[in-house]
Amino acid sequence: MRIVPTLARFQPRRVVVPAPSPYTTGLRDRGWVFDTAWKRPEGVGATAGWLAATLAARTRVAGGLGIRVPVLVASADSTGPDRLDNPRHGSQDTVVDVAAIERVAAGLGSDVERLVVPGSIHDLALSADEPRERYLDAVRVFVDKVLE
Repeated sequence: MRIVPTLARFQPRRVVVPAPSPYTTGLRDRGWVFDTAWKRPEGVGATAGWLAATLAARTRVAGGLGIRVPVLVASADSTGPDRLDNPRHGSQDTVVDVAAIERVAAGLGSDVERLVVPGSIHDLALSADEPRERYLDAVRVFVDKVLE
């Protein structure tokens, strides 16, 4: 990964991680309907420029951001492999490591609320009915509290 920023300066559009998208395929298989021109089941390869920007953003977030408004950091309760043979593919985050979210959440600002939704996936609002409702209810409560 150390070569990525250098490669990104010279070949930002070079695909360095070709990626099928079991995550997107799983969404479709679980009944979600979406425009596959925007969210392609075959995936979109990660380019050097995208990876370099992601690494830079992760470093910045890890150093703390000092956000001065209330922040809700929501995630699934576990991380697993993005493979359709993963028995929990439809009930855990297969995109982002939830432990990494936990490590940086408190440093985002002075008023950070952490929400962990058991059984949810990466896009919490696209989770199965029960975890999606838990997530949306918690967002409503958070927004109501912030607006008081």
